[in-house]
Amino acid sequence: MKNKYLLDRKKLKKGDLILTAEPTKQSKGIRVVTLGRYSHAAIWVGGTMIEATLKGVFSKNAQRLLVDNPEHLAVYRSKVPLSQEITEKICEYAQSQVGSLYAISEAALMLPMRLLDLKESKKQFCSRLVACSYEYAGFDLQNLRNPNFCSPRQLSLCKAFQKVEGIVKEAQKSEIAFAQTTDPVTKNLGDTYEWLNKVRDLVSATPALCQAYDIQAQNDVSRLLLNHPEFDQTVTGFMRSTDYLTYFNHDRSTNPYRYDRLSMLKKIRQFPLNAGDFLEEELRKEPDSFNKFEKNIVATIHHLGLRRVDYFLEHLKLYRNLMNEGLVRMEVIAFGFDSIGETESADGVKKLANYARHYVKRADEVLSQ
Repeated sequence: MKNKYLLDRKKLKKGDLILTAEPTKQSKGIRVVTLGRYSHAAIWVGGTMIEATLKGVFSKNAQRLLVDNPEHLAVYRSKVPLSQEITEKICEYAQSQVGSLYAISEAALMLPMRLLDLKESKKQFCSRLVACSYEYAGFDLQNLRNPNFCSPRQLSLCKAFQKVEGIVKEAQKSEIAFAQTTDPVTKNLGDTYEWLNKVRDLVSATPALCQAYDIQAQNDVSRLLLNHPEFDQTVTGFMRSTDYLTYFNHDRSTNPYRYDRLSMLKKIRQFPLNAGDFLEEELRKEPDSFNKFEKNIVATIHHLGLRRVDYFLEHLKLYRNLMNEGLVRMEVIAFGFDSIGETESADGVKKLANYARHYVKRADEVLSQ
């Protein structure tokens, strides 16, 4: 089997730039036109990466990012350590763009559009998403003058960043096998774009709306319904017609050991020498997920205070359910640590579980009003 390479996720930091190249005609064409080594860019937001492809903006598990050549995968990081505030703003912007459409023409014509100082649209392409995430946070991009029309090559040459060495590793057989399994994110992505596209069509067909609203991401839909609640039932109906609101527990069927104590004990027995490392890896993504769900719950409760419409109620239920799934996972992980005698680690996980429990309760209180 030919060697494959991937990122060592343990070494990634929030805000890291992930640059890649592929052995495809499209990738080679981009590299020729831009005179660069890389053809694609993504950004690590903790637990997952956000990227803009022809399918749109969505999150992707870095464990599924495999390359044949280690030179085709690189990570760039700010030369100056990022403050927590700037880091959170960078990630906030990137995550807020999930659901946006891909700016095909702007990506293809970025050089003339940059030279002619033309106005950008709200759509995204890979390097724009990354650069604008940093611009949104007020980060000094130094010699990167136009974040809206930059290429992966320009990101790699930006004086604000430096290449991180020793972060690309050879993939093990188990890692290759996982990367080739069906990605559940694809299903959720399809559902998200299905209902968002219906909202876009609704706005385009309504003269009173099409001039005022450019629907790219969910934030745009929220703004629409805050100002025009008469469209709430229609938009909420679009969501309910997909699995978007009910897909929160898909992981239970894929990884049942994360939600059942007996199954977790059986899983731990597969790692007699490094059960603690296995549990640490299971825990790794949870704090960032909780942080995202917390922000979503707080923002949605705020929106409900302005307009108590079904669209926001359904989203609060969704975020509450996602947080509760995380709570269950934390309780099972804590049980796992206790079972191998690592009580200090178990206590830390229990504190994280209490954090999640607080926001589940807060959401329940609002939903019961």
